[in-house]
Amino acid sequence: MRHPSKVVATLLCAVLLMGMLCPTALTAEENGTVYIETPQDLIALAASCSLDSWSRGKTVILKKDVDLTGIKFSPIPTFGGVFDGQGHTISGLTLTSSGNTQGLFRYLQEGSVVKDLQVTGRVCPQDFQDTVGGIVGDNSGSLLRCSFQGTVQGKLYVGGIAGINQADAAADLTGWSDVGGIAGSSSGILQSCQNSGAVGYPHVGYNIGGIAGRQSGFLDGCVNTGRILGRKDVGGVVGQLEPEMTLLYSESFLSRLGGELDTLQTLIDRLLKDADGTADDLSAQIRSLSDQTRWTQQTAQDLGQAVTDWADQGIQEINDLSIRISQALDDLEPILGNLEKQMGDLNSLAKALSKALTKAEELGKLDDVV
Repeated sequence: MRHPSKVVATLLCAVLLMGMLCPTALTAEENGTVYIETPQDLIALAASCSLDSWSRGKTVILKKDVDLTGIKFSPIPTFGGVFDGQGHTISGLTLTSSGNTQGLFRYLQEGSVVKDLQVTGRVCPQDFQDTVGGIVGDNSGSLLRCSFQGTVQGKLYVGGIAGINQADAAADLTGWSDVGGIAGSSSGILQSCQNSGAVGYPHVGYNIGGIAGRQSGFLDGCVNTGRILGRKDVGGVVGQLEPEMTLLYSESFLSRLGGELDTLQTLIDRLLKDADGTADDLSAQIRSLSDQTRWTQQTAQDLGQAVTDWADQGIQEINDLSIRISQALDDLEPILGNLEKQMGDLNSLAKALSKALTKAEELGKLDDVV
């Protein structure tokens, strides 16, 4: 019969070994916040997220850069909270095992947010190779200010950021299809995205695009500078575009915008009338603002009319007008900023001139006394 102390010692050793082999689940603070500082924290996060309900309502904060080089890491299975990268980088990500839907996150649930995160590494699954992304395999949440640098390889629904962006029911395709620099297939919103890496292979694959392989949602302000290769439906931005109407601006918003633009135009016209004697550069800025405001007013009116008569309008026309409104509002911002600066400079100059005149007047009075 074994001595009791030896049995206890054996059990303790077994417990310690189990603790070393099995990652412990993370514990959230009372406010639902979880902090990530080490590779072990990320591994524990993945273990905790095996249940789709665990992460909901939680905020995960990456406090520093984390290097996964040489560390065996399995994707975070499903995530439904907020993951704030705070501008930090998860480097050395290596995912080469078998299985569909691969990325740092396998699935992002509806309502989830991943933001301000940079990831570098390789996502090259073996065997099954569909729904592959650098950040997420299948995204139903929001990705904000995220980037991926490295290699993403697959055959169907492959993207540098997301394999599928806001899940899109699609036909069962074979071969290399729906491959994009940002998203393989997107039915959601892709805005202000950039891709500079090569996408695709010569004479291989369908629906290959610099931003999205196949896009049926809304795409605005995206730029691709990488080389795009494929066999059919290959595009610098989108390989295959399936247009849908995505209305970003409601009629009430357009009506309110029109009223604000009318007020702005009235002020600009009054300013132009009073600015005849000002510097040429300032006058040019004011005229530029006036022209841009009028153009924005007309675009808002056109879009409002198109929305009212949407049944008689082409989907592409409404989408084009929506994009023009976005661009017009973006263009107004720097003009207003430059004008505000110049008006500030002019105001400072006027104050300085006023002080100089006052000083000159005082000196003149001294001369009279003398």
